[in-house]
Amino acid sequence: MATFLLYWNPFFSSYKLDRFLKDFDFSDGKDVLTEADWDRLPDDFDWSVVEHEKAKDGDRFIFIKVGYEKPIGIVGVGTFVSDPYEDEDWSGQGRKVFYMDMEWESVVNPSSDKVLRTERLVEAIPEVQWTKGRAGVEVAPEIADRIEALWEKHLGEVK
Repeated sequence: MATFLLYWNPFFSSYKLDRFLKDFDFSDGKDVLTEADWDRLPDDFDWSVVEHEKAKDGDRFIFIKVGYEKPIGIVGVGTFVSDPYEDEDWSGQGRKVFYMDMEWESVVNPSSDKVLRTERLVEAIPEVQWTKGRAGVEVAPEIADRIEALWEKHLGEVK
């Protein structure tokens, strides 16, 4: 099983912050959603994966909010539930883009103080580029394990 970093900059992406907040239904003020909130997690979510030739159904993803709009950092994790497939370019530039369907396990409100912030990530795992990147870049298994452990610890602290 491989793990891929999915970078999301709401400023440049066609998928904006307000849509994320609506799709995950943070309207009741709850800022941390896990499998206990299964009915609130979208079941038709996909994302582009640049290293699609390495990715397959069952691989993991780490969803990272980047950009100038704070807070930035990890907002969710989960598993890919499809192999990569080609579809229309999200940016409208006509590029060849491959997507994968996603199943979320846990997600935090990306506009709340519950985000696993970049500053903490840089301190704990400095070998990863946390502030920018192309969506769908594979990380080494030992790095993925460290990220997942840090995320689980973080969730325990913010619930």
